[in-house]
Amino acid sequence: LEKKVILISTRQSLLLDCCELLKSLLFPFELCAPYVPLLTRVFMSCLEFPGATFVGIHDNGRTDDNGLAELVRSSIPEDSIIVELDSGEIICDGNRYETLKAAYQIIPAESRSLLIKEVETLCQDAGIVPGQEPLDCGIDSAIDSAVPSNVAENFGGRKQPQHYEPLDDRAVRDAFLRFFCSVLGGYERFLVVPDADFLTSGNDWFDSSGFLAAAPSNRALFLGALVETQLFQSFVQRRT
Repeated sequence: LEKKVILISTRQSLLLDCCELLKSLLFPFELCAPYVPLLTRVFMSCLEFPGATFVGIHDNGRTDDNGLAELVRSSIPEDSIIVELDSGEIICDGNRYETLKAAYQIIPAESRSLLIKEVETLCQDAGIVPGQEPLDCGIDSAIDSAVPSNVAENFGGRKQPQHYEPLDDRAVRDAFLRFFCSVLGGYERFLVVPDADFLTSGNDWFDSSGFLAAAPSNRALFLGALVETQLFQSFVQRRT
């Protein structure tokens, strides 16, 4: 679950907004990895760090030595995923299909389907449809863009209203929080209270074996990977 995630966009504000949004969706967890929402060449070495990294790269359109985005595309760091925000394309260092398939299938199916349904409903209520792109890239806004009439008519078989409520970002975060609650339900019963002198290692503050043994079989694969991450260990240590 811990990989290098690289977001690339020609629009700096979109890049920064997406980085902050994705980081906020981790709640109640906190990102335990180098986080650079606007990576420059000076700090490019962080892509060589072992383990997870979360960075954003502004694509300045340069294809020479000054084009950091193009350099990263041409030499994808090991164990990384690149997300092209402008096109929606995802690039991996290995087999793209197998990487995305594994990442999708490891998530518990029932909780995953409910999360997708909630987010899709929120997007529909805000008039955001599949494949929608900002009509005016000169206006640097990640959300406020009109919907093409032909796309709106084809979405759901009906024409969408001309005016929508803004996307409720708090509701999106709440949807992800409900997802984490659904897959982690009962975790607190397996917290191990450290001794008075805190001689117990932080890695031993959670009974992972007992937790996984009690978890439903359809969540075991996901939870088995999750409890081994720094993200989860940091979460446990803040609660003991």
